[in-house]
Amino acid sequence: MPLDISFTIEINGLPTRKFYDSYPTEKQIEQAIRDMFPQGRIYDQYADDYIYPIAQVKKLYKLRDTEEIK
Repeated sequence: MPLDISFTIEINGLPTRKFYDSYPTEKQIEQAIRDMFPQGRIYDQYADDYIYPIAQVKKLYKLRDTEEIK
């Protein structure tokens, strides 16, 4: 069963829209954090506290189309 493997970066549980063919480098992860958290943190007025980014790389598997297999 042929699979396509890709990677994506999730920051605080929110996936980014960019997919990578190989594991993203540290610079790519830092850039994704800067894109979602330009100031490095977000102030939560209800909790009266700051939210800091937590990044996680997820590996995704997708089945190839059967027409591509033939």
